[in-house]
Parts: sequence; structure tokens; C-alpha cells
Amino acid sequence: MAVRRSRPEPAKPFVTRRSTLVFSAVCVLTSAGFQAVGATGGPGVTNLFVAVLVAVALVSGGVAWISGVVLAVRAGSLLWTVIAAFPIPPLNAVLCAVFCPAGPAEQR
Repeated sequence: MAVRRSRPEPAKPFVTRRSTLVFSAVCVLTSAGFQAVGATGGPGVTNLFVAVLVAVALVSGGVAWISGVVLAVRAGSLLWTVIAAFPIPPLNAVLCAVFCPAGPAEQR
């Protein structure tokens, strides 16, 4: 008697066009928030709040940058990989997420 095993569904990748756009948006918004809070510089602004904004901007910018590179490598395009590797995290990640051709895994 043969036992049929069901195939588990493949896990969805963490790096997608949507996640890249979300991390880029978070980076831009927290950077803008840091600049707005830093410009006021009043006594009500705590150093902890500013530090959290900076940390979130740096981490989300780094994740967006790496996500853009991953999308470009998946597409197999050397031009888009060079564009993604250029160190302007929110901008180049958004460019790759919007304009980079879809890789073989995304074309299904």
C-alpha cells in the first residue's frame, strides 16, 4: 500500500516588490520625521525618540537596499544589479521594484 504525501506549499519569499516598496516608504517617512523633529529641537523632544527614528530609518533603508539588489539579481540583469548596488537605498530600491523586469520565479 503506497502512502501519498501531500506536497507542502513553497514558502513565499520575504523579498518581493511589495516588501521592497514598503521598506523604502518606511525609510523615507522615518527620515522625514527625524528631520522634522530634529529641526524643532525643543525641550519636549527626547533623545530616545530621535534615536528610535534614526535606528528605524537606518534598518529599513538597509533592508530596502538589499531587497533591491536581490530583486535585480533574481531578474538576471547586470544593468539593474549595478543600479541596485549604487548606495542610495530608498531611491534605487524603488526603481528596481517598479521598473526591473520580473525574474523567473515572479513570472508564474
